[in-house]
Amino acid sequence: MAIPFIGIAFGFFISCSTLSSNQRPESGDTLTAEDLKNQLGDIEQRISGNPENPEAYYQKGSVLGKLAQRQEVPGDRTSYYRQMQAALSEATQRYERGGKVQRTETIDELLQVNWSYEHNQGVEILQNDSTTNAEDFSRAAAHFNNAIIIIPDSAVSYKMKARALYQNGDTEMAIKTLEAARSQIEDLPGSYIEQLAYLYLEQDRPQEAITIYEETQPFSEENLNLLHGLANAYITADWHRRAIQLLGRLVKNEPGNPVYLESYGTELYRLGVRHYDSLSSESSMDSLEMAKTRAGADTLFAMAKNQFRTLVEGNPQQLEYKQQLADMHKNHAVKLNQVKSLFPEPVQREMQNQLETSLTDAATLYEDLTEQRPDRTVYWENLYQVYSSLGMQERANEVKAKANL
Repeated sequence: MAIPFIGIAFGFFISCSTLSSNQRPESGDTLTAEDLKNQLGDIEQRISGNPENPEAYYQKGSVLGKLAQRQEVPGDRTSYYRQMQAALSEATQRYERGGKVQRTETIDELLQVNWSYEHNQGVEILQNDSTTNAEDFSRAAAHFNNAIIIIPDSAVSYKMKARALYQNGDTEMAIKTLEAARSQIEDLPGSYIEQLAYLYLEQDRPQEAITIYEETQPFSEENLNLLHGLANAYITADWHRRAIQLLGRLVKNEPGNPVYLESYGTELYRLGVRHYDSLSSESSMDSLEMAKTRAGADTLFAMAKNQFRTLVEGNPQQLEYKQQLADMHKNHAVKLNQVKSLFPEPVQREMQNQLETSLTDAATLYEDLTEQRPDRTVYWENLYQVYSSLGMQERANEVKAKANL
């Protein structure tokens, strides 16, 4: 029997906060799109006649923002917002060159108003209980994309765009969105790194997740989520030694956390199994190497069992922990039996005693499990196998008859 793989996962984008007012900017403006385009043409002529006029660039950005708002489909606003951003950037440069730095505050306000409108439109869609279809999620993502164009270093808009894409099933584009945030924004919050790494794991790309986590080092005990996520990435990548190191730190910081205890115990167990398997496959080992490998395996099994004993004692109603501990005892005996013939006779006798102790411990746990859940055939089957392995054939037959095996 094998202990099932146990990884660690955490929720993705669990919160979605609204921001300021959700009113359309300058909603009292009655100019039509055609009127605004005519205004834009006049402003372009003024810029052509005086390219260093910052006020003309500001007005151009303002008109382009209004034109964007006239478009009902959020995706149709994108080109206007790009032009608006470029015009306001030109205005900022010219105001600063002219010593009118205070005017840049007006530009920031205009950008903020347009950003807030687009971002909040997206939030409203995601917070709506009726938002369940691809069209709604795509529309929300388009709003957040507009917000990013308006203020390119708005971390929260990247986060919400990635959320909308993820909920729409487009994990690859969600990854690209968070990668764009990573390249655009210095000192991106750790939660964004966690989410990006999580998405890579969702895509079965643990190496990328590991790279991202390791780039955020040094880790601290104040941010256990990063340790948690990196441990999960190591587990997924089959890097069990590294996973064990991090899980040990997590257990030390939260000794009562059942997820950490279970994962730590399972990883210790899996590495112990690998040690035993290497004894069978490595014919070139000398006697000293074999003894060290076996001792290492036994130590790992002992540590794994201790984690699960703590789990069983702290969670007596969770029978799966008791079953996993029983399975560990049984599997330890199986591995000892597989490799004991490789050792000298005195060591074989020692290993046989160790094997029988493991089987006896397994039997005790399986007996408890059959009493607590007599309807679970798997418990009876394992108890029958353990009794048979211990030479307790009479009791094995009783179990067989009682459970109709």
